[in-house]
Amino acid sequence: MSILDTIKALFCSSSKPANKTNANVADPKPAGVEETAAITATVATTTPLQIPEDSTLKRHFLSALKVEVEASMPPRPTELALMRHYDSTVKAKMDDLLA
Repeated sequence: MSILDTIKALFCSSSKPANKTNANVADPKPAGVEETAAITATVATTTPLQIPEDSTLKRHFLSALKVEVEASMPPRPTELALMRHYDSTVKAKMDDLLA
C-alpha cells in the first residue's frame, strides 16, 4: 500500500462505519458483484481528494501525490524545453487529481 493510498484512506473515506463480518461465516457472492465493484471503483476514483489544512501535512501530501504521478510517467528529460513540458504535464495531472 503506497503512501498516497494511505492518505486517501484517511481523508477520503466515507463517514459510514466499517462493515464488520464474522470470518467463520461463508458469505456467497450475489450476482453482479463484479459490476458493483466496478461502479465502486469508478466512484472512488472520481471523489476529489481532500488536502490537509496543516501546512506540513499539506506539503507532504502534495509531494507524495507528485511522486505517485511521476511514477506513472517516463523519466524526467534533461533538455530544458522538454523539462518544461514534463513539469507542466505533471502539474496538469496533479490538478486533475485534486479537482
